[in-house]
This record gives sequence, structure tokens and C-alpha cells, in this order.
Amino acid sequence: MKQYDAPEVSCILPVYNGEGYIAEAVQSVLVQTYENFELIVVDDGSRDGSPAILRSFAEKDPRVKIITKQNGGIVSALNAGLEAARGKYIARMDADDIMFPNRLELQRNFLEAHPDVVMVGGLLHSIDEHGRGIQEPDNHNVGKDPVFMPHNLLIYPPKAPRPLHPLIMLRKKALQEIGGYRDAYRHVEDYDMYLRICKCGKVADLQEMLLYYRIHGDNISVRNLQEQEQNAARADLEAVKKERTASGAQPLKISPRSFQGYVDLRVFRRNVSYGKFRPKHALSALVNILGGAIQTERPVSIRLFLMWGVNVLRSRKVIFR
Repeated sequence: MKQYDAPEVSCILPVYNGEGYIAEAVQSVLVQTYENFELIVVDDGSRDGSPAILRSFAEKDPRVKIITKQNGGIVSALNAGLEAARGKYIARMDADDIMFPNRLELQRNFLEAHPDVVMVGGLLHSIDEHGRGIQEPDNHNVGKDPVFMPHNLLIYPPKAPRPLHPLIMLRKKALQEIGGYRDAYRHVEDYDMYLRICKCGKVADLQEMLLYYRIHGDNISVRNLQEQEQNAARADLEAVKKERTASGAQPLKISPRSFQGYVDLRVFRRNVSYGKFRPKHALSALVNILGGAIQTERPVSIRLFLMWGVNVLRSRKVIFR
């Protein structure tokens, strides 16, 4: 292994009681084709066999750095990793996923070649708790040019970049400038960060398979769906209000019922993405969107209604599969 004076990429991997998958996750990082990185594993107070597994890797590979802290949640773990990071690029990784061997190389090279890009993601292949593919990956875009994600924070709901969090690489300087991750939006710390960092530069997705993304019952996004979507809608609201104030545009006018309709719509949409049809959320979303329309600015109500219609049409694939 070639020795470097300082790592260029810092991969931050938080873990809490992850003994079932952590070894496979760490190993996938250590066999990357790009070698000038450090792997910062933040043990957020694990009470299982995770610490012993991590020590076994650190004893063999000096690129593995372990931060041990009391359990404080994902945000404090991510910020602890960010504070310790020495690289100019930050790569995210979760304790239950698996990197493709060329992930760090492709993303690092892309950021080096595109100084106007602040964050880059990629494509994924979903797997289950046993590592089996949940469905055939959508390969029709693989190898094509990167996709740039535009943003518009003047409209509500806003148009914002949505790369998969454990699949991103971003510039550390930009993440530090926006204050890192925030506790204000529990379970959507990634989306809240996207809404803030997209104002620092462009966001892109490589059209390359870079990650095996594991879906199982212990995923935070599965266990906390309702709270997650509520907080994502709140983050949207804050971002749009700030953008309108900064630009001198008219203040956002949205009623509490319309806001709740948007939350219900987000929950319905997420369940559909998991292959579940929940008609009560669709009905509640429609009732609240229509009921709150009088006190909400017309473009917002129209956008919410159109989003509702699109997602109901998409749900037909779940109903009739």
C-alpha cells in the first residue's frame, strides 16, 4: 500500500450496534481502487460487538480511525467525524451498505475535474438483509453523462437535490461553511443539509453504480417514516421562507391544512416507493390540500394537487402488480 502524507478523502461512517453488517461495510471501503483516504468510523456508543470488529480492522490498516463517543444520534456522530476529517473531500458511508470498488476514485476524479460542483452522488443497487438484490437495477443510464440536479427554493414545495446520503462525496470546506449537520430536523439531517449546500455550488449524480444499498427493518428511514416526512416538510418551509426573504420576493402564504396535506402526500409517496399502498394517506392528503387552498397562495395549491395526482397514478403499479 502506497503511503501518503495526508489523506485527500475522508470517509465518515457512523455506527451504532451494527455488528451484523459493519465488517462487510468497512472491508468494501478498504479495497477501493483509490487509496489516498482515511476511514473515520464514529462508534456512537455501540453495546454489541461492533467495537471489537472495528478494532480488528484498525490494528491491521492505519487508514482506519475510530472515534468512540456516548450515544448521541446520527447528527452528533456525523459532526464528530467532520471535525476529525483531514481530507478536502468528505465521502459518506453507512454501516450496512457496500461500496463498489471504484466509488471513491470516480467521485474524487469528478470533483477534481469540476470545481463548480460541491457534491456528487451516483447510482445504487438495492439489496436485502442477506445481500440479495431486491430487484434488478435500472441500468439504462449507466455510462451516460452525469446528471446535474437543479434547485429552486423560491417555490413551495421547493425543487432541491436529493442524492442518496450514504452515496455522496462533497467538499469539506462547503460543508463547514454551512455549519455541518443540524439537530433541528431529526431523521432528515441529510435533506436539510442539501437545502443549504445547494446554494454553494452545483450538485451532480454520476451515472455509475457505486453502492449496494441495504434495505431492512432496522433502517432509520423505515422505522421513522412519519417523523422523517414531517421534518422534511418543515425543512422545505424554512428554506423557502429564507430564500424569499433574501431575494425580496413575496412571503410564502400556506395554510396549516395545506402544509399537513403536503406531509400526508410525502408519507403516501414514500410508502409507494417501498411497494406499499396506503389509501388513507392519499385521501387525507387530498382533503387537506383542497381544504387549505383558500388560505394558501394559488401556485402552491396547484403544485400540491398536481403532485398528488402524479403519485396516485404511480401507486397503480403497486396496486396491480
